[in-house]
Amino acid sequence: AISRDRYWGTPLPIWHSHDWQEVVCVGSVEELSSLSGVRVTDLHREFIDHITIPSSRPGMPPLSRVSEVFDCWFESGAMPMAQRHFPFKDPKAEEDGLLQADFIAEGLDQTRGWFYTLMVLSTALFDRPAFRNVVVNGLVLASDGKKMSKRLRNYPDPMLVINSTGADALRFYLMSSPAVRAEPLKFNDQDVRGVVREVLLPWYNAYRFLVQSAKRLVQAPSGQSKGLHQADTLHQADTFSLGNKVSSDNMMDQWIESCAWDLARLVKEDMEAYRLSSVAPRIHSFVDNLTNWYVRMNRSRLKGQLGSDQAQAATAVLFQVVMTLTAVLAPLTPLTSEYIYLNLRSLLPPEQQLASIHLGRFPGGDQLPPGELPPSALGGTSVQVRVGNMQRVIIAGRTARDRRVMSLKLPAKRATVLVSTEEEVQGLLSVSEYIKEELNVRELQVQTSDRNDTKLEATPDSRLLGKRLGCNFKKVAIGIKELSSERVAQLRREGRLVVAGQDVLLHEVIISRSFLGDAGGSVEGVMVDEMAGALFLLDVEVDQEALAQSSARELVNRLQKLKKKAQVSVSDGLLLAYQVVDGGPEESRAIGHLLVQQEESMTAALHVPLQHLPPVHSDLDGKAGLDLESDPAAAAAVDSVWAERAGQPLVRVAQVVEQLCIGGVSVKLRLLIAKLNPGK
Repeated sequence: AISRDRYWGTPLPIWHSHDWQEVVCVGSVEELSSLSGVRVTDLHREFIDHITIPSSRPGMPPLSRVSEVFDCWFESGAMPMAQRHFPFKDPKAEEDGLLQADFIAEGLDQTRGWFYTLMVLSTALFDRPAFRNVVVNGLVLASDGKKMSKRLRNYPDPMLVINSTGADALRFYLMSSPAVRAEPLKFNDQDVRGVVREVLLPWYNAYRFLVQSAKRLVQAPSGQSKGLHQADTLHQADTFSLGNKVSSDNMMDQWIESCAWDLARLVKEDMEAYRLSSVAPRIHSFVDNLTNWYVRMNRSRLKGQLGSDQAQAATAVLFQVVMTLTAVLAPLTPLTSEYIYLNLRSLLPPEQQLASIHLGRFPGGDQLPPGELPPSALGGTSVQVRVGNMQRVIIAGRTARDRRVMSLKLPAKRATVLVSTEEEVQGLLSVSEYIKEELNVRELQVQTSDRNDTKLEATPDSRLLGKRLGCNFKKVAIGIKELSSERVAQLRREGRLVVAGQDVLLHEVIISRSFLGDAGGSVEGVMVDEMAGALFLLDVEVDQEALAQSSARELVNRLQKLKKKAQVSVSDGLLLAYQVVDGGPEESRAIGHLLVQQEESMTAALHVPLQHLPPVHSDLDGKAGLDLESDPAAAAAVDSVWAERAGQPLVRVAQVVEQLCIGGVSVKLRLLIAKLNPGK
């Protein structure tokens, strides 16, 4: 039914005689005027109901309008024609394609309302849909799954949510929710906070790290570094151009640039196809790659510890990537994107600076300079495969450590990765330093050949193979499971193999490697996900060298925290030292001998030589001396020994006593920081 029996609404344009022998459906205002002799200027009911049309039958009373009005959804369905006053004002609108919307958007409940009447009218009139695309959102429900109700007050105040998490977090939460897939959403403000934690804060931290790295590269007129500012903003005086594209030979740089390029391309394709549900997962994945992999694994480069050239290249790449991410997120998080862009804008060449990020074009292939190829065309895909395999191996390595409750602080002697192809071997070897550093492994081996404690296996895919072989599947399946490692490798290499008289194709089996060693032995084996036939083996035996490296790493960590607490930096002319305070000279010498083996690595990490001081008398008697501030005699003795070792006067600025595990033994160490005496 298209009519409703009520007062408010568009009058049905049907006039009839009292006996219904005459019925007239009026098609326009002009037609009504010619039939009735009344000029109509307003189509509301109160201006129409009194109009009559003379009967065509002599002596019969005039025709009157029916009392019903149009259903409001019928009016909504006529919206494409009504907005252009078709066919009266713009008769060629249909020919020009102006009556078909690019997209419409409404809730799932409109399937039987607006969507339906749009489709019915357009099909009846033009034999086509009224829209090219439709975006349907699900219903937003209360956290308990019930309909949100003013009476029940079962929903949070929207302004309180916005004030606590920001409008961008709420916007991204809704855009990444089941509602964009036409599914119901149980609204939970804690999930909005999750967007802040998982997307906005990591993105902002990457931006802030970029600002800090850029400030390190800024040189004062005298040629001396201006130092690291704690603020997360750039001033005009601090700026220099990072906007020009750089060509880096670092694989991680190439990888993150390739990922950023693919993000922009795929998000653009998804949004142009109205696949909004695909956008948020891509952004989540990229933010994780940027913050938890690229920035984390390149901190030393970005901080300038590997030289100014490396720092500038890494900072320029990070700038390009953060700007791309900011542009991609601009439609979803407009306020945060604008804030970040306006602060980074000064790093662009003047001709590229815009008043707002929302005035720029969305990044994509058509934005490349003439003659420049996208990173994926320059081998970006292979780089992504290599780094993706590296990530999978690192995750497997972390799993191996977790199974043995082996802390990452404790170096492992050796790790072995068994893979299926030489291409995978070369790919992992090219990123071996990253794997060793991330897993704290001294030696990494990558090979295709099996060891005595591993076996390459194949399992039939019953869905594919069973459908093709039918009654022969059972004996072929048994044969596949009994294949030797060499035969499975042949299948992987050649793509097919004859088993029990039947051809078996590579995609019809699942290849994996199993670890045959004893559980709880000296080696822990973990399968590498999403790498067919890959296995990670970790040697978990701990030797003296591993203990020494672990002890040095922990000592460096404690000293770095003490430096931060004392608010001093390497440029202040620091001296660092440690003392044993709960043992005698022999224990002190033993610990010193253990740590001196790691002197080079500790100095590189601290950027300052570390000295081992003998214990003072008050330490040896065990009754005093732990706190130098309350023991002037011990303090004087420590300072005297230290100054003698340093060969010049010094001023102690910080000390703390910490319980550390050194060489597998728990001991108390006094950690000290001093400045060279400027009055020398």
